[in-house]
Amino acid sequence: MKSSEIINILMVDDRPENLLALEAVLSSPDYNLIKAYSGEEALKWVLKEDVAVILLDVQMPGINGFETAQLIRQREKSRHIPIIFITAISQASEHVLQGYSLGAIDYIFKPFNHKTLQLKIEGFVKIHQNLREEIRQRKIIADQLRKSSRQITSILESITDAFFAVDKEWKFTYINKEAERQLGKSKGQLIGKSIWTEYANPPEQMTRAFTRAMEEQVQVQFEVFTQERWRDFHIYPWEAGLSVYLKDITNRKQMEQDIARLDRLNLIGEMAAGISHEVRNPMTTVRGFLQMLSEKNGCIQYEEYFKIMIEELDRANSIITEFLSISKVKSKELVMQSLNPIIEALYPLIQADAVGSDKYVKIELGVIPDLMLDDKEIRQVILNLARNGLDSMGEGGYLTIKTYHDENEVILSVRDQGKGISEDILEKLGTPFFTTKAEGTGLGLATCFGIAARHNAVITLETSPRGTNFLFRFNNPAGI
Repeated sequence: MKSSEIINILMVDDRPENLLALEAVLSSPDYNLIKAYSGEEALKWVLKEDVAVILLDVQMPGINGFETAQLIRQREKSRHIPIIFITAISQASEHVLQGYSLGAIDYIFKPFNHKTLQLKIEGFVKIHQNLREEIRQRKIIADQLRKSSRQITSILESITDAFFAVDKEWKFTYINKEAERQLGKSKGQLIGKSIWTEYANPPEQMTRAFTRAMEEQVQVQFEVFTQERWRDFHIYPWEAGLSVYLKDITNRKQMEQDIARLDRLNLIGEMAAGISHEVRNPMTTVRGFLQMLSEKNGCIQYEEYFKIMIEELDRANSIITEFLSISKVKSKELVMQSLNPIIEALYPLIQADAVGSDKYVKIELGVIPDLMLDDKEIRQVILNLARNGLDSMGEGGYLTIKTYHDENEVILSVRDQGKGISEDILEKLGTPFFTTKAEGTGLGLATCFGIAARHNAVITLETSPRGTNFLFRFNNPAGI
């Protein structure tokens, strides 16, 4: 047995000669024999040392053996220590029963058999060693669990998905950093609070999914629009409640909508390219005859009608032209150039539109890399977005056209100070022929989305009652 495993045995007797006799019998390199000459001294030792067994004399001055045993049993640290009474007094059953009632494990009557005492002590020492080993193993397991818990926590804190756990009463029990960010509150503000406090008035789909996962103990996955964002929930039940992973998929949803919109635009563009020739030929013929008839003397009284018909044919022709701009352009029309000079060249034209309606335009052009651009199409985008912005504002409003570089993107921003775009209109933006203007064709934004696709770019927007910001995002893989 190693020295670190030496066992403490406490011997309590007011007579030194009795302690010496016990020491002679129990002397062993495996034992540390502690001698106490009174009950008071024994109490100090059991509070200070880890004792395997106590040999306690019954008859002592001051606190006797029975009283000492009672006090030892009253202390949390020492109540588990086995006590063997050593006595030379009565072996009457009532006397022995008193000792057992006070916590004695065994009795040894003087004079005692040395071998019997040694065997009893060895038995209790073995129990103590087993208990100590069990405690050691439990500490190892507890340390491992704590380490595993820290590792799991570290993993959960570092993942890009939000994660939280709720108990069976729907209260938060754990929240990682990403969940804090998405919910806009710290752990301290959320732990112990009900999930339904944070998700007030949740969509029915969300309530139904969480309830099903909790009650039926099944995994549930769903996508839902809540708190102004699209989120993908994965719910996993376990014995203490629910574990929930959620991801903000707003950008993905926006991309899916953009792809669907572009698919529609491409289809329309292809159809327009296919039928434009067949439609324009008869339109040109009709316009020519109307022009000729309007100049004849016999038709002079119908001049106003001819004028209206010709204007409507011209309007139809311009719509076909816009339709054609939705179809794809050839790569040779894209030239490496800077976006800023295009904006500078258009500034006087946009400024003239603004001044005529008592509005203002300012440009903020950042340092940006050159891009593969179709000059004519980019001019069309800027004019469309700028004129839409001016139309949305009242007198005195500012339109800001800005360019800047953000990581791997070059961004053209057109921000107005209008009243913003309502949600029902927001969903339809870019749909051909949808317009909120009395004289609009509904093809302006549709054309912009088509041009964005051809430039490997996307259009996003930010809107509020204080205005709308259209962001034309060009991909810049070089990041320069």
